[in-house]
Amino acid sequence: MIINKHQQIPKHVFITLLSKFTALDNVISLHYATHSAHPRLTKILSQASSLAKCAIVMDDIEQVTEVWRGAYVVFRQDDEQCIKFGDLDVVSLMRRKETFVEFLNSWIDANQTNPEIPRHAITIPTIQKSPSKVTKPRSASSSPTKKPQSKFQDLKNDPSKFKFTEKSEPSRAAAALGLSLLERIRLKEKRAKEDMASGPTPREKYERYLEGKIPMIYDAIYQVYNSEGDGDGKGSRSFSTSKLIQIIQDSAEYPVVAEEIHDGMKLIVDKLSKIQMIEKNGVRVLRVAYLDRDQDLLVLKV
Repeated sequence: MIINKHQQIPKHVFITLLSKFTALDNVISLHYATHSAHPRLTKILSQASSLAKCAIVMDDIEQVTEVWRGAYVVFRQDDEQCIKFGDLDVVSLMRRKETFVEFLNSWIDANQTNPEIPRHAITIPTIQKSPSKVTKPRSASSSPTKKPQSKFQDLKNDPSKFKFTEKSEPSRAAAALGLSLLERIRLKEKRAKEDMASGPTPREKYERYLEGKIPMIYDAIYQVYNSEGDGDGKGSRSFSTSKLIQIIQDSAEYPVVAEEIHDGMKLIVDKLSKIQMIEKNGVRVLRVAYLDRDQDLLVLKV
């Protein structure tokens, strides 16, 4: 993306502002991937600063909104200042970076004599949460323990029909007596299959546990992938797994172990050929090709 030249302000100032805007967008997107409530402004500023590796403060948001008035909405809720995306009904998340550059170039062309980017004073309204559901009090005449007689009472099965009788090891050992070697081997294989069918292995349980984290991990990959390009979602890009792990840990609602995030990445790599994990000199890197979120999540079955 090309940023126009300004007569007074160095180009690196605009590049820095674009980087801060991208970092803010990424952490807000990651927040909504794992939360339903709006994020606190202080948390977003802290996480965006960590991602951009430079301080991002309210002044920067005011400069962003000077360039694009509808970029963000800052408001107060439950005595906390919160932030959310603005203009989502007009601009999709995928085009926000491109749209910001368009607004930035328009501002540059219209303000060639300005010595700096001014800050737009943001009005912070108070938004009330919807009232909690009110539970209707129980009538004093009603009895909470009384249950109506079911008209299907006579159709119930006898519980004895479903009684489980465990086969003890001594009885199994006794059954093996008198069998030939081949018969004992077949019996052992049969029992092994029965034991496997009785429940998942610890590894299978762990993989199922990791599958619950795949959406969060994929969303982080998707956001970082798009933030490091031109916003078109195309081309091959690489970034360190440690960077991704830090982003996920910072944005997660609950503590997430780095090893579990890394194992979740490997699970995604096994299922998506467009993502590769490369290790060189002790550094792990993800190489990511073109991503299509809807299609990828179908492949990942989440």
